[in-house]
Amino acid sequence: MSSVKLLRPRLNAILFKLTFEEQVNNIRPDIMNVTFACEEVKKSEGLSKLLEFTLLVGNYMNAGSRNAQTFGFNINFLCKVRR
Repeated sequence: MSSVKLLRPRLNAILFKLTFEEQVNNIRPDIMNVTFACEEVKKSEGLSKLLEFTLLVGNYMNAGSRNAQTFGFNINFLCKVRR
């Protein structure tokens, strides 16, 4: 065994291969939930309208300033928007 190069990484790879399917099966419901949530966000007309309105307001606020020709703005404040 001492003559095998990179023994530890090889054993770790074998262990990973043997336990991979079980690990995936353990988190499969979470993966499905995240996938479903992403699809719902993509289909959400309410979110689409909110982002459209936010862009409209930002573009309106840019009008008449040094950024008048800018179509877009920094939206990091969206995390603070509450229902």
